[in-house]
Amino acid sequence: MSNKNNGFFTVSRSVFWGLVLILAAAALILDGVGFSFGIGITLWHVIGGVILLSWIVSECVKLRFHAIFFPLAFLFMLFEGVIASWLGREDPNMISNWTLLLAALLLTIGVGALTKRSGGRENARLGNSTLYFDANDPGGCVVSDNVGNIHVYFINKEHYNGLGVVSVRNSVGKVTLHVPSEWNVVTECKDTLGSVNVPEREQVAGKSITVSVRDSVGSVTVEFV
Repeated sequence: MSNKNNGFFTVSRSVFWGLVLILAAAALILDGVGFSFGIGITLWHVIGGVILLSWIVSECVKLRFHAIFFPLAFLFMLFEGVIASWLGREDPNMISNWTLLLAALLLTIGVGALTKRSGGRENARLGNSTLYFDANDPGGCVVSDNVGNIHVYFINKEHYNGLGVVSVRNSVGKVTLHVPSEWNVVTECKDTLGSVNVPEREQVAGKSITVSVRDSVGSVTVEFV
């Protein structure tokens, strides 16, 4: 297996986490010298808030508006007690966390369905699905998943020319790619609080397929079959 990262994605991720770490360090210094962030606001509120706001801004810049509702929910949960205090409420629990997360899930699905883009060879599914791509015509294969569970298989693998690219756009879902064992996998990944899993193995003397992943709070797995 061989891995490579798209240069733009690598730079963007480095800048994002660099800024987050710098702001977190600044918060630590301010806390250390006794700076007050406000009544009820602790150092961990500030650091958590910086990370979540950075996540929200990142998704907005990429026009992935359906992916902002979970970080918004986590941000509210983080500051719920502070907000309740500001509003003069005695009970710091303004809303059940499960209700808030369910609302975030429904908004993610709903807005994702409304803003879903189609084109090329895109295959978009909500829920559990199985997709089959013809290896004889591997161009423009796109898997788009919002809060679902998708299994992808390849047919006519004996006619594969070794130039295929599979683009995976996953948000709060699980995508499993069942790749023939005689192929090598080249990955191009941009992952936000999710996981991309490709089994480690020695490179085989065969053809390669490129898997380009954009994953947000989801899971993308390659299984060799």
